[in-house]
Amino acid sequence: MSRDFVLIVDDDEVIRSLLRLTLPSEGFDVVEAESGDHALELANGRAPALVLLDWRMPGHSGAEVLTELKQRYPRTPVIVLTAEPETPNRKQAESLGADVFVTKPFSPLQLLSTIERLLAERALDERA
Repeated sequence: MSRDFVLIVDDDEVIRSLLRLTLPSEGFDVVEAESGDHALELANGRAPALVLLDWRMPGHSGAEVLTELKQRYPRTPVIVLTAEPETPNRKQAESLGADVFVTKPFSPLQLLSTIERLLAERALDERA
């Protein structure tokens, strides 16, 4: 893991597999976590370039993981993935620092476009 990496946090193996198969073909190193606890361990001391975060997981919820990651790495973009597009979840995610809120099922191509946009914006911010 010498390059920047995208951290996928989702308890659903199918979603992780879909993202794992899509992202490396676009030049991203991918690190996976099946739980919030595992995600926080993987991001300990090393900021992900971007996080794809499931909102509803056993153990640490997406809200708890988002809060912790944004405290550690406020400039890391976070995309929240959820099967429950309720407005309160979206508002909570945004208030905790989520950059984008995506409803499952999603289009991998649209998600890739969003990821590329967020990473480009982050690169511009770092140059400024």
